[in-house]
Amino acid sequence: MNAGELEYLYMRIGTAIWHLQYVETALTPFILIKGIAKELNSLEKDEALKHEGMLNKLTLGQLLGKAEEFGILNGETLERLRRFNKERRWLVHNSVRESDDLLYTDSGRARVFSRIEEFIEEAIALHKHIGELVVEYSVSKGMSRRQIDDTAQNQIRRLKGKS
Repeated sequence: MNAGELEYLYMRIGTAIWHLQYVETALTPFILIKGIAKELNSLEKDEALKHEGMLNKLTLGQLLGKAEEFGILNGETLERLRRFNKERRWLVHNSVRESDDLLYTDSGRARVFSRIEEFIEEAIALHKHIGELVVEYSVSKGMSRRQIDDTAQNQIRRLKGKS
C-alpha cells in the first residue's frame, strides 16, 4: 500500500465513523418521540432534555436495544440497522485485526475499500430514512411538514448566527 492509499483508507474510515454518528444521532429523537414521549408535548422540556442526554451517550447497539424494547422499528428497518451495527463492529473494533493482511494486495485493498464505501453509503441512506421516519411520525401526531421544515430552517439560521 502506498502513502496515497493509506491516506485514503484513513480518510474514508473517518468519513464512515462520522456518518455512523449521524445514524446514532438520528435514532435519538426517533426513540425519544416515538418510544418515550409517544404523544406531542407529553414531556416537559427538562424531562425531554434528560432523556435526550441519556440517549446521546448510547452506542448504536444500545440504541437498537432501546428501539427494540419500545417496539418502535418495523422488521425491515430493524434488520437493516442490525446488519449496519454488525458492520459497525467490524469497522470500529475488528477491521485491523480481520482485514490488515488484505491491504497488502490490490484485490484485498479493493475489497476493504469497497466494504468501507458500502458502510458509508448505508449510513447516509439510514440517516435519511430515520429522519423521514421521525417526520412521518410527527405528521401522524398532528404536526405539519411545513412546521417541521420551518423549525429546521430556524435552527440552521440560529446555528449560523443569523437568527
